[in-house]
Amino acid sequence: MPPSPSPSPATGDRKTRFDTVEKIIHWVIAASMLILLGTGTILFVPALSAHLPRPLINRIHIDTGIAATVVLVLGLIGPWGRSLRGDLHELMIAPLNQLESWHGTIGDWLHRASPSPEGAQPEKYNVGQRLFTAAVAALGILAVLTGLALRTPGRIPLSIQGGAEFTHELVFFVLAVLVIGHIVKAVLAWRSGR
Repeated sequence: MPPSPSPSPATGDRKTRFDTVEKIIHWVIAASMLILLGTGTILFVPALSAHLPRPLINRIHIDTGIAATVVLVLGLIGPWGRSLRGDLHELMIAPLNQLESWHGTIGDWLHRASPSPEGAQPEKYNVGQRLFTAAVAALGILAVLTGLALRTPGRIPLSIQGGAEFTHELVFFVLAVLVIGHIVKAVLAWRSGR
């Protein structure tokens, strides 16, 4: 019986790269993001919301945002989230700790996160994955905070309410571009067998 092929070092072993909790969190967040973008589009485009029950779409949008946040927090706490916390640390915190100063070290970090030379042990995440994760995390936090502000009309000043609405819509557009790009890249990688 021939030995089973070892995984490519460039791509890693998909079975061991992410544990079950990380896979569940990823797909729950992915489904939630698609629902949020879909319902957000319906709420933003009057021609679409005119044909659908706007209060129901709004309720789905809010409940999905809350559910995604709760699932992520539950995935991070407790012993089951050890691997997820480790990956988030490697993606976002470890690179910041490596930047001793703003001068001259960013290029070093980008070089370390780029594809490894032949025979070297590759890093788990490349620079694109690190930047994508940081952007989605920052935008996600901003979306939650502005979404909470939009849920409290009359309790906060009108200027803050207007700013929260503008920021929430801007976050929506940027996240839509990032998510579509992520899906396209994932499909292309899957089709090429990587």
